[in-house]
Amino acid sequence: MLDESNFSSFLDELKMEWRNQMNLSPDVKRAKLDLKQQQKKIRELTRELNNAENWEQELIKTGKQIEESMKPPLMRFYEGLENPDSISQVFIQEVVNSHQWEKVVSLAKRRVFHLETGDRNSAIHLTWVVIKLRDEYVEKKNTEAEEILQELARRLLRQLGSTTVTWEKLNEKEANIMQQVVYEVDNIPPFIRRIVESYLTQEKSRIVYREAWAQTTPEGTETMNRTT
Repeated sequence: MLDESNFSSFLDELKMEWRNQMNLSPDVKRAKLDLKQQQKKIRELTRELNNAENWEQELIKTGKQIEESMKPPLMRFYEGLENPDSISQVFIQEVVNSHQWEKVVSLAKRRVFHLETGDRNSAIHLTWVVIKLRDEYVEKKNTEAEEILQELARRLLRQLGSTTVTWEKLNEKEANIMQQVVYEVDNIPPFIRRIVESYLTQEKSRIVYREAWAQTTPEGTETMNRTT
C-alpha cells in the first residue's frame, strides 16, 4: 500500500519510467525531429519575409523618387513653397530658366498671400526665396518681375512686424537671412533691424566667450586637445 512516506518515491519512479519510454520511442523522436524542421522552416520564412519587406520599402522609396524626379520644375517649386526652407538657390535658378516668369512669380505671390500670420520661420525663408527670385530676374533685366517680387518681400517684412509674430529663440539661419534682407530690401521696419543686430551681437559674444573659456580653463584646454 502507498502511504505518505513512499508516495513521493512512487511518483519519481513513474516519471522515470515515462522518460525512459519517451527516450526509446521512435514516435517521440520523429515528432521532435519534425518540430525542429518546422521551426527551422519558420525561421527561414521569417528571414525571407523580413528581406521581402525591406526590399518592398526600397522599391516604394525608389518609385517615389522616380515619380518626384518626373514632376515639372514648376510643380516641384509650387509644392516646395509650402516648406520654403527646402528650396535651394540652384533649384530657383532652374525654375527661372525653364518657365515663364509670370507663372513663377504668380506662384510665389499666391504663397505669400496665403501665408499664415505668425508663422515666423516660413515667412523668413519665404522672404529669402523671394529675394533670390528677384535677383535672378534682375540679372535677366526683367523689371516687371523685379518690382513685383520687391513688393512681395516688403509685404512679408510687414507681416513679420505683426504683433502675432514672436522673435524668441531666433536661430542662426533665420538671423543670417534677416541680416541679408535688411540690406537688400527698402523700407525695413527699424525694429527688425534692431532684432537682427542684437541677435548677431549676442551670438558673437557667445562665440568669443566659448573661445576664451576653451583657452583659459583646464576643462576647455582638454576639450580643445580632444578635438584637434
